[in-house]
Amino acid sequence: MGSRYRHEDVAAVPGGWKVRTVKAGSHRVRVAFPPGRKQKGSGRLVSVLHPLFGGNPCANACSMRAANPAELMVMSANHPPRRRNAEARQQRDASKISRTLQKLADKAEKHSQGHLAEAYREMARQNPAELLIMGANPRRSTLQKEARERAERIRAARLHTNPRVELYRSENPSAEVITEQFSGRPLADWYDVDYEPHMPKGKYAHLGDLVGLTIKPMHAGQVQGIAWWDGPANAHEIEHYSGPLKKLVGEPELFVDESARQLYLVKGGQNLSESMHVFGPVDRGNGLFELGHGRVIRYRSKKSVEDSGLIDWVHKLGEENGVHPKIIFDVTHKRILFEGGDYRIEGFWIMN
Repeated sequence: MGSRYRHEDVAAVPGGWKVRTVKAGSHRVRVAFPPGRKQKGSGRLVSVLHPLFGGNPCANACSMRAANPAELMVMSANHPPRRRNAEARQQRDASKISRTLQKLADKAEKHSQGHLAEAYREMARQNPAELLIMGANPRRSTLQKEARERAERIRAARLHTNPRVELYRSENPSAEVITEQFSGRPLADWYDVDYEPHMPKGKYAHLGDLVGLTIKPMHAGQVQGIAWWDGPANAHEIEHYSGPLKKLVGEPELFVDESARQLYLVKGGQNLSESMHVFGPVDRGNGLFELGHGRVIRYRSKKSVEDSGLIDWVHKLGEENGVHPKIIFDVTHKRILFEGGDYRIEGFWIMN
């Protein structure tokens, strides 16, 4: 072909582009096309082959583009796509994706798949045109896969910040045994399911209602007391108590985890924000403040060892080896926490 045509190079071939030769009468035109699916108007003229003999030979440095530009336009050579058409196509595709996401969200909601429906709607609220600009143009199956992954992230985030805590009074071998032995009574046939931000997801045994707690402040000051009962505060009833008594409304429920070595307070009045300063708290960061060491705990429970109904029981923490748990206040969730110590639940009692 080199002996029958003279080459006129018009432009360099971009990397990865494919070149096709198109007949134009006795001439040959080479057009480069970008990789991927062929689109109308995407070709680029890279060279022209002029015949050396026969009809319409190019004996001088003529250019086919200058001699007959209309012919090249008919062949769509070197003809860039119209921007307006491309933008309109992107808008149509974006609208189609948005409608598809809305339909998928409605379907997920109909089948009670709340997290998945929320993920679809969040994707629809965003600009789906970005996907087209990146060349994704996702199909329905791709959108469904992405929505499922997003729903899992939403569910995991919610479980992390607000875990499902099961407060058991029955139907749980470990917590069941702890509850039964601590109360000495047959178990009820029900349990509570609650959400507590300061407790890991799990099952817990119910011990009673907390009515009093004494704390030795971190700065080694006077022992402080907290009371939850509704009547007049009888401070002398709490062993080793001294100092002013702080009263809170609503008795928290006292629970222990399945290890029988970690106490938790659930619900009730636990907000010490206004009186926290009397303990000389130590800031540990993340909204946690160390108030001091727990000395005496007072709780109300009904046990089979007594037949007089609910009784207030008093336990001195660390009575065996002097190891006391730290009492911490979480200002973010308004919760009183027990940390450390060497206490344990055995039978009817809190030991040590």
